[in-house]
Amino acid sequence: MRLLNAVDGVRLGQSRGGLVIDVATPSANATIALQGAQILSWAPRGHDDMLWCSPVSPLGGGKAIRGGIPICWPWFGMHEDKAKPQHGFARNLVWDLVDAVQLDDNGGHVVLTLKLPRRAKEREHFAQGAQATAFIDIGRTLSLRVETDNEGDEPFTITEALHTYFSVGAASAISIEGLSGRTYRDNTDGGREKTQTGPIAVRAETVALFDTSPELLAIRDPVLKRRIRIARDADSRSTVVWNPGAAAANMIEIPKGDETRFVCVESGNIGRAAVTIAPGESHACGVTYSIEPL
Repeated sequence: MRLLNAVDGVRLGQSRGGLVIDVATPSANATIALQGAQILSWAPRGHDDMLWCSPVSPLGGGKAIRGGIPICWPWFGMHEDKAKPQHGFARNLVWDLVDAVQLDDNGGHVVLTLKLPRRAKEREHFAQGAQATAFIDIGRTLSLRVETDNEGDEPFTITEALHTYFSVGAASAISIEGLSGRTYRDNTDGGREKTQTGPIAVRAETVALFDTSPELLAIRDPVLKRRIRIARDADSRSTVVWNPGAAAANMIEIPKGDETRFVCVESGNIGRAAVTIAPGESHACGVTYSIEPL
């Protein structure tokens, strides 16, 4: 690893050909890919990594990285124009490292921004003047906030998601708490609207889209003997729960059997929670994670 910077206990290095930055602080370690400003790993002291990341997904080259926390922006899912990339283009582009400083709790604060050249084809895909900045706080908790600024002359509308792949002991054993009584669209059943009853169990392919959801959720993992707490910012109204189940057999970045080792619980704004940003205005989508023993 090549050392880039060291600020009062925060060590920032570059590895894997300069494609990722490694952040080491007294309270946690993390790895962030410059492509997509994508957090690939976060392990607070005394805990195993919270995130699952494919061991075979390539870094670089503009192909989306499978795992960690992809940033789906400026749209979530398939665009109505099928020529445009699924989940937007932010996760396929290299972001610029702007800052890395120490926090008072011995954690680190990293800022990356997505600057689009005026003639980039991504500007043809979306509104002029849209800019994104990722703010990442690494410590005993992990916080990710993506701010969208409208520097153009016209309003535009975005959907977005922080597509977090949580590492679990066994997907079939976990329960996702906090969504009981909420309405969702079941994309494994033609998008039919349903109401969740009790905690969510993942025992087959799961694609549940909650346009609105509570700010506090949790993943209870009896195999790894931990609970992961998910605290969304008030401006992040939606939750998506995803696991490919048997469909993972058609996804080359997911080794056989690894679909049982993760679940995605995504925070953002999708569907009816889409956000319109006026010229000169900004919007932030954020979430904070913590781990506690069962």
